[in-house]
Amino acid sequence: MYINIQSIIRISCHNISDDVYAFLKQQLGHFFTDIKDDTEKSDIAIYCLNKPPILQKTMSRWDTLFSFYISEYKDHKALILNHKDKPDIIITFSKVINIYYIKRSKIERKLYAHLLFCINIVLKGKKGLLFHGAAATLNNNVVVLTGHRGTKKTLLLLEMLKEGWGFISDDKAILHNNKFHLFQPFIPIREHHMEALPWISEIVSLRKDFIKKSDWKKKLLKISRKYLNKHLLPALDRFFNSLISIDPTIISNKRVVRNSSTPLTFFILSSGVTYKMKALTVVEALDKISAIQKLAFNEFDRIEYILRLYNMIPTFDEKEIVETNILNKNYFSITAPEDFPVNLLYTKVLTCLQ
Repeated sequence: MYINIQSIIRISCHNISDDVYAFLKQQLGHFFTDIKDDTEKSDIAIYCLNKPPILQKTMSRWDTLFSFYISEYKDHKALILNHKDKPDIIITFSKVINIYYIKRSKIERKLYAHLLFCINIVLKGKKGLLFHGAAATLNNNVVVLTGHRGTKKTLLLLEMLKEGWGFISDDKAILHNNKFHLFQPFIPIREHHMEALPWISEIVSLRKDFIKKSDWKKKLLKISRKYLNKHLLPALDRFFNSLISIDPTIISNKRVVRNSSTPLTFFILSSGVTYKMKALTVVEALDKISAIQKLAFNEFDRIEYILRLYNMIPTFDEKEIVETNILNKNYFSITAPEDFPVNLLYTKVLTCLQ
């Protein structure tokens, strides 16, 4: 199996298990090709192992969320991720990033998360990024919405699609060569989106499994809020807030833009007590976008720093990469309170574009 992501990243898959194939098909199926696997031309290669290998001497170990350590595998320094104190995923970094995973139940999500990490490493090496943000287009005007989690990016995108804009991305996109590229052709919808935009509820109302799942998660969240540490609540809210993916063409009669698009205007969203909008200089926009990128992918930062420490990957100037790809655009900062109407926010965006 071969995955060609916008002719920028090539991934070859070798004897992967059915569950992993199905999950990759769900997430990246629009990039699947019938081209015969050619590992030497791949940026990333994925292999399935039936049992954990015997590893060489452990070099360093870190007890973190991902429980990883550095060792050696096949004569290369390797990033080892554990499951129940046994090697689960092994990643080596050379001309081709090789990902080896142990065949077991429910490994597909963990594997995909680290595949995203590797995709971002490859993109940085090609002066690009896996970009956290949404993008839409209308009459050749390409708008990018970025901001930290919970700043109405998806809500504003949904409103734009409802008003006839074409979909380019939500949550993640590929920023490369001063262009935006589609990464995932769907929109993840959560309950708070439906609460803010009731018309979205009509789209998912027929999904009884989603509604049933939402009910028990609401009850569990209520108990968690009462008894658990308050610092855990933001992550718990995200977990308990049920998710469903929808096809953007259900909302907009415009087609999904699968080719590259050159962004013209960036809107950097943030939460605040009162509504504010201001034009930004490129330096101001660069600082904000770089900070948002760090926050969006912070779970992998520590891994990347340690890989640099052991000379397994080069040091990337992420701020320079962002700057190269967003120069000569229009930049606006929008601060909006939580109860600010999304349709009014959309009107404010249109005013800036005129």
